[in-house]
Amino acid sequence: MPVVDGWGYDCPMRITLVRHGETPDNAARIWQGHGGGGLSQRGQSQARALGERLAGRSFSRVITSDVLRVIETASFLEKSVEIDSRFREIDVGQWAGREIPETYRESPDVYAGMQAGEDVRLGGDGESLFEFRERVATATSQLIGELDHDDDVLVLSHGGFIANVIANLFGYTWPSTPTTMAMNTSMSVLEFDSSGTGKLQVYNDAAHLGPRPHVLFSSEGHILTLVRHGQTDANRQDRWYGHMCDGLNDWGKGQAADLWDWLGPQAVVHSSDTQRAVATAEGLAQAPVTLNEGLRETFLGEWEGLTTAEIMDRWPEEFSRIFTDGEDLPRGVTGESHGALTKRFRSQIDSIVEGGEDITVVTHGGAIRSYVLDVLGTGWEHSSRLDFPRNTSVARIHIAEDRPRLVDYGVGPHLEG
Repeated sequence: MPVVDGWGYDCPMRITLVRHGETPDNAARIWQGHGGGGLSQRGQSQARALGERLAGRSFSRVITSDVLRVIETASFLEKSVEIDSRFREIDVGQWAGREIPETYRESPDVYAGMQAGEDVRLGGDGESLFEFRERVATATSQLIGELDHDDDVLVLSHGGFIANVIANLFGYTWPSTPTTMAMNTSMSVLEFDSSGTGKLQVYNDAAHLGPRPHVLFSSEGHILTLVRHGQTDANRQDRWYGHMCDGLNDWGKGQAADLWDWLGPQAVVHSSDTQRAVATAEGLAQAPVTLNEGLRETFLGEWEGLTTAEIMDRWPEEFSRIFTDGEDLPRGVTGESHGALTKRFRSQIDSIVEGGEDITVVTHGGAIRSYVLDVLGTGWEHSSRLDFPRNTSVARIHIAEDRPRLVDYGVGPHLEG
């Protein structure tokens, strides 16, 4: 029986990254870098809420950046900590203490280079983007090398540091990213194997601050909320159900009820037309749920209803080509590929969000993961780096005119404990 933690996961090496609480400079949009002061009153409240949420969690190690705002955040956790300068924010040089809009007006070419992915140096004498990216990669790699197989480590750091860990994982360049900045005191959970290869399980989880995400520095656009259905007997039995219908088991019904209590009523709800999705959606909706077969899970062809062991036994070559060699073949010979699922699901979502209002969609784990990978600008080649969302967990996308951005992923405070 594997060891299971409060998130419901088996325990290889796991690192939970936490951003510090809000500071007065965060609220005023002032560059801080390696300097800056302590937390604002709001930041202290955030750190206190984080401490209450993590009170029952034990970690192998708790590590903090050596910057004041991070050390002060850690003081609310009531845990023994290690202070480590490797996990500092980017050094912004002469920009430290200056308002971000002011430096933008003064150095538009630097900001243009940042968005273009060029190796620009911040604040004249600060770190360059590439230097920072390499520092983050080195610090992460060194930490992984220090861990044993079942270590579970909490690292309190900064928004830029966390953003670069995620960017390095999925192969894009910060700060022109397909994610919103990690919220103050949010948690992002990554699991690593012995080779150092990472998998993102949770991104930007700030549920201890309330069910509604705060998209930093932007009031434009709207939020798409993606919810995976509750647990089914097929989930428990490791049976592959794509378009096949099954209802929630008793555990799944409890998950759905807890989800409804936490997330609250949703004004507009769309759902896959499968029984397990509809049963999860009905308790969320203030109005009748709109059913859509285009929101179904991957069609699995001849694999529908079989266990993983049965599939591997009967189709060993096809299974290996897909899940070992990385070929995106149709599942179950006659089913959908990952690319086909992504195209079909993205088309349905695009039509749903055209109205420009907040939308909640109840659907399936593979469909959610395919859409989020597409938002991140990648596909099947990086699918192993994004875990399947847990049953009744939430992922949210900020829909804006320029492009959609991932706000959070795998959020499920009602699943803890």
